[in-house]
Amino acid sequence: MASTINFFSERAEAYDSWYDEHRDVYLLELELLRSIGCGGRSIDVGAGTGRFARDLGIFFALEPAIGMAYLAKGRGLDVVVGVGEHMPVRDRSLDCSLIVVTMCFVDDVRALMAEASRVGRRVVACIVPRDSQLGAKYAELGRRGHQYYSRARFLTVEEVASMGRSLGLSLLRTVAVNVVGGLIGPFEGRGDFTCVELGEGPQGK
Repeated sequence: MASTINFFSERAEAYDSWYDEHRDVYLLELELLRSIGCGGRSIDVGAGTGRFARDLGIFFALEPAIGMAYLAKGRGLDVVVGVGEHMPVRDRSLDCSLIVVTMCFVDDVRALMAEASRVGRRVVACIVPRDSQLGAKYAELGRRGHQYYSRARFLTVEEVASMGRSLGLSLLRTVAVNVVGGLIGPFEGRGDFTCVELGEGPQGK
């Protein structure tokens, strides 16, 4: 885990440039996240350089890579340098724990999910599913040694939902966008970039 954190810290500015180079994709994903309503009293877990948190109006961020945290702080966020498996946050003190493309780089995903559900009334985990077209593309790039994707362990929506159920959370809904073959969404269901909303209440789909 430490090597991955250092890797991202050293490449923070290069990583951040992705959002400018793929602005159309970023704006589509941002639209999806806005539809979920994680703002205000929420935490962005693994906030990276803080782009999503800033544009969603989330001011509290947790990020282990110091280089990333520095850029996020420059965007006006209240950033704590730390890992999602051990959050310095009171129980149920936040409305939403938002986790955007972070789970695939974490050593103990269940511990991350447990902490997210401890501090937030809802958990929204956004992933590139392993069984999506984009997930398959990234996994293949990882096998070829891509600097980022070779470090990732992609999950499926079912794996995230199952983890949530094991912690007493219900799957409230899934919302997605598609990127491969053209930008489509947001829509209810599953796609290349899927947000899994978990919390208390009846099971959704």
